[in-house]
Amino acid sequence: LTLVKEFSVVGVFWGNWTRREPQAFAENMRELFAWCADGTVRVAIDEVLPLGQAPAALRKVLGREVRGKLVLEP
Repeated sequence: LTLVKEFSVVGVFWGNWTRREPQAFAENMRELFAWCADGTVRVAIDEVLPLGQAPAALRKVLGREVRGKLVLEP
């Protein structure tokens, strides 16, 4: 749709912004973590694997077999 409508898409270099605006970044993170704490935002965890299965986990990610996040536990 972007190409058909001849829209421009502008991104943000996140790392640079966090260095230039550390207070704004910290406030954004506080807000995000509050949303996580109160259940407004939930992380979709597909699978939790032990760290020893990291190679298998990477294969799953590269093979696009994961829906949500794949967590490795030490």
